[in-house]
Amino acid sequence: MAINLKKICRDVAHQDEDIQLMALTTIGQLSPTSIEDPSDLVTLRTAVQGATGSANADIAFLAKKAANKIEELFARMPQGRQASQAAPDPAEPPKAECMASRTDVLASLAVEEEPVGLATLLSQLARVAQPVDVEMAVGHLGHTDSRVRANAVEVVEKLGDDKRVTELLTPLLADDNNRVRGNVAKALGRIGVPKIALYLEEMLKSSKVSMRESAVYAMSHIRAPAMVDLLIRALRDPYEGIRLRAVRGLKMHNDERAVPAIRPLLNDLDIDVCEEARKAIRVIRKDQPATMAGEMYDIELMAERDAEKRAAAAFATPPRDPSAIDGSIGLTAGVSKKQQAELLQKQAESLLARKPATAALNLEGRGRGELDEMLKAELKRIGLSVFKRVRASELTHPQLNLLYYDILKYQETLKRHQEKVKADGSGVEKGFFGSLKAKLAGGPAQDDPVTRLERRIDESYIQLGRRAVEQVRAGGIELPPEEGVERVTALEEKIAETPATP
Repeated sequence: MAINLKKICRDVAHQDEDIQLMALTTIGQLSPTSIEDPSDLVTLRTAVQGATGSANADIAFLAKKAANKIEELFARMPQGRQASQAAPDPAEPPKAECMASRTDVLASLAVEEEPVGLATLLSQLARVAQPVDVEMAVGHLGHTDSRVRANAVEVVEKLGDDKRVTELLTPLLADDNNRVRGNVAKALGRIGVPKIALYLEEMLKSSKVSMRESAVYAMSHIRAPAMVDLLIRALRDPYEGIRLRAVRGLKMHNDERAVPAIRPLLNDLDIDVCEEARKAIRVIRKDQPATMAGEMYDIELMAERDAEKRAAAAFATPPRDPSAIDGSIGLTAGVSKKQQAELLQKQAESLLARKPATAALNLEGRGRGELDEMLKAELKRIGLSVFKRVRASELTHPQLNLLYYDILKYQETLKRHQEKVKADGSGVEKGFFGSLKAKLAGGPAQDDPVTRLERRIDESYIQLGRRAVEQVRAGGIELPPEEGVERVTALEEKIAETPATP
């Protein structure tokens, strides 16, 4: 199902800032195949440009990243589908098409007043200027536009001596813009100014995503053991963009101490973080073969156990066909607990699917585990229906909206990975997890990130269904009777009176 970009356009300007943030974050996960109509992307670009001027620093920060993502999408769309409308002013100063001469840059800086033009010229000055030109940037350190200040900081860092850099930039540590602060911290940290680690640690504690990401950017460029410690801490950030930047920063530091901290991210829910973590470990460990598998998995041992499991299953009683179930759901002897749980889930979904949503449930004689799985299946069904209603803007409750974007983001992440897998036309999954699946005949004993992501999406649908039922009961929303809220109530009441299975 293609993404409803019209809904995202509306939510980018939503009065609820949490929904704005979720909509902007989702844009970062879009792929060209998500776009049905290029004209919708043009409308989205306009909406995002409006959000770049938000008073909320995180909204402005994520809007700028979303604007860059949209331009990337336009560039990647197949010929003939690209929209012809001219792009508005970019969120960040454009890079020069060609290298301007020092004389031209200095002459233009002397007369330029427009902020985007000034920011662009300062960026060029950093590439062509001589030390004596530092004063051309000094006058812009107090400019009202944060892009101009941030680029002026970079010029001072490059052209000034240590004493001059310290004198000019230290006051800007109190700047209210994340990029300015990050650039200043990087400049002062690289010349060894004391207490920068403490300052960056405070930035890393900020509730603002923009401040934390700028802090990680600075840490990545300052060569000091304290920066490695802080980047390791940033690996636990809830925002995937910061985790990704922290992994890349640790790869740049190339410090062996980071490997144990990076290792858990091989199972991160974000596929890009997983892949970057694997690359980082290989770089730090000098591309030793063990880093591909031995960091978390012993493939040979897993293959041996997998073979044993399959041999045991061959002699076990075959599971009953879920489509033939008429009474209670039974468990098959000789299979693992994980297999039993999977069988329960499939049979519960099959049982519920065979009955109309408004039909009464026959719950007598069913065990607690069976009832739990039936409830999950019912909630997932409701969640899928509510997801479609939210997508079509038939339901607009804030809590449902947030869960909608949570699911949408993970679905787009999964789709991007799937597109990458089949990019060569083979349809065979590549990389470590692909080889692991092939080694274990498609059934690894430990879930890979793709499997975990698929499970997370299912769990989110269940959560959406549960939240929708709660809102119906509280009078917050209305759902038609066929959605089956009464069936959920019946299952919950039966579960409450049924003892748990020992």
